[in-house]
Amino acid sequence: MRDLLTALVDELRSVGIGVSVGEHLDAASAVSRISVLDKDVLRATLQCALIKNADHLSAFNLIFELCTSGAPATGEGPLAALSDEELRATLRGAGNFAAADAIREALAGAGLDISDTPDGTRWQPAETP
Repeated sequence: MRDLLTALVDELRSVGIGVSVGEHLDAASAVSRISVLDKDVLRATLQCALIKNADHLSAFNLIFELCTSGAPATGEGPLAALSDEELRATLRGAGNFAAADAIREALAGAGLDISDTPDGTRWQPAETP
């Protein structure tokens, strides 16, 4: 469980969600008092201990699912399994717009036009001059 919690905290930090050492320790203490076999209880406990901003919930939920999916470890962290679109959405949800924009710029260089609209993100081939 310690490895799962550390991976979760590392991934949250990697997308710009601040987790202090104290919050990490509080989460470990809280987890020691619940049934970790109940995934919903584990998720709620970790949300309470680690997430301070409701805007970060979608990123937390995605990272939690990736960390608890049972997928084999790649050594690159759970976010390495995400598509560019999913990673960009996670970064935007966490408020890490600089990293999300860097992905957009890299994809623009590969010929994709990415536009954020009120209806969501639009992905299409870039127009050639």
